[in-house]
Amino acid sequence: MRNSLRWTLIGWFGAILALAVAAFGSVLYLQVSESGLRSVEVSLAERAQALAAALEYDARDGWELELSEDYLRGLTQRCSFRIVTPAGEVIAQGGGAQWSGAMDTPSATTGEPASGVHGDSYHFTLVGPGKLRVVLRSSIEPQQQALAELRLQLLLVGVAILAGALLGGLWLARRVLRPIAGATRAAAAIDASDLSKRLDVAAMPLELRELGTTFNGTLDRLEEAFGRLTRFTADASHELRTPLAVLRTEVELALRRNREPDEYREALRTGLRAVARMTELVDGLMVLAKADAGSADIERTRVELGAAATEAVEALGARARAQSIEIHSEGNAVQVRGDRALLREAIENLLSNAVRYNEPGGRVDVAVRSEGGQALVSVRDDGPGIPADSLDRLFDRFYRVDEARSRAQGGSGLGLSIVRWIAEAHGGTVDVASSPGEGSTFTLRLPLVDGAS
Repeated sequence: MRNSLRWTLIGWFGAILALAVAAFGSVLYLQVSESGLRSVEVSLAERAQALAAALEYDARDGWELELSEDYLRGLTQRCSFRIVTPAGEVIAQGGGAQWSGAMDTPSATTGEPASGVHGDSYHFTLVGPGKLRVVLRSSIEPQQQALAELRLQLLLVGVAILAGALLGGLWLARRVLRPIAGATRAAAAIDASDLSKRLDVAAMPLELRELGTTFNGTLDRLEEAFGRLTRFTADASHELRTPLAVLRTEVELALRRNREPDEYREALRTGLRAVARMTELVDGLMVLAKADAGSADIERTRVELGAAATEAVEALGARARAQSIEIHSEGNAVQVRGDRALLREAIENLLSNAVRYNEPGGRVDVAVRSEGGQALVSVRDDGPGIPADSLDRLFDRFYRVDEARSRAQGGSGLGLSIVRWIAEAHGGTVDVASSPGEGSTFTLRLPLVDGAS
């Protein structure tokens, strides 16, 4: 629950609300308290002014308070008063209660009234005629009791508001998080056996639609990856099954009865071709597996691409001559940065395809040149060409334009996939231009080394 989004929302909501209620209660309490004291001070000031106005000086009797007893009793009904000379002599007092201790003293310089709270009383002192001090005191116990009741009421109301708000926040959090819970249930229902399900983004709140769209995009990529993996596994199994079947058949036939040495040799040669085909397939799978895992070891050195193309042509020369196919090579000395062995393998794969699918007596042209800051290796054949609807899938693993013919002529179906990976690993691309009956041209494009041409 510590990491619960719901309780985090409720906690923050409760904390902010508690601060707001506490601030409101504090301001209200202070305003009521100050208002109560202000009303007491105003009342005492009016009474002090009335008493000061009633003071008269007599030469024989001194200062006297000229007020009737009834008026004085009414005037001081809710307070007590003293009239004190500058020497501290009390010349009059009333209102019933007596008090001891220090009294408020007006400012010695301005003579302004002084007032303040002393315990449970409020004192007010006014300078009257002859610098006599008119001191009044009023109990503030009623105000203090009212403030105590107000504090209790504010506390109870605040707790009630906070409790109600937390319950409302819990309901609101559940309502707000309900779409997330629904999306979670929908996501939990998706497994590897059926990746076609998607979240209903249109039914989500606006704030969650981006998350839903991102999740659906992830599912799209997963479904595509699972589809490729499934096809890859099926194709790999199918490709391995054919040479294994050939090898098993040849071994079984050789063991079924005694044969002449030449027949055994022919059976071994057939088995060796099947093993070579399986080896080529497994090697290709290993290369692509390392590429997919990002663990392929690629060197980064200066490579003279024309020399690598020449070596590839020499490696394919015997096979081309066996099919009466001529290979012509030309080009400039261009340099790229990369892995020489991998770049040579890419060119060999392109040449191998050009020779394999060419017609007897055909021709293959290899050209190396620089153009627009790129090194280009083009391999052109005058074979049967490739249909337009096959061009987009030509670099997919195990894809063959003509399944029967391709298997009859050998090959793993991985060569062009490996070429594309090598090109992309070196920051380049590979593309093809072809039309049925007009041959095909494969072009490998790689970044030039700075300053090389």
